[in-house]
Amino acid sequence: TSRHLETLKPFKDEIEALGRKAFPVELDVCNYNSIQQLVDTVAHEFGTIDILVNNAGCNIRKPALEITWEDWNTVLDTNLRGSFFMAQAAARKMIP
Repeated sequence: TSRHLETLKPFKDEIEALGRKAFPVELDVCNYNSIQQLVDTVAHEFGTIDILVNNAGCNIRKPALEITWEDWNTVLDTNLRGSFFMAQAAARKMIP
């Protein structure tokens, strides 16, 4: 997944060159609807979700005294809210 689908094309091509299936999907973990859409799409495509690699994250490369409210919200939205709601959405498809 990526927020920018076009960045996944080289990886898709490399995976498919090895004879495997690649399924690139656009995702913004800061957007609740994007999370829900991804989980629904994956469950529809594969029938179930067996595992979640929840590795989205960001940091702000500024001195602490220069970090803005918006900067910090981006960190929280990505690293905390996004990770939690991604796990929750996937778990709803995993748990019968």
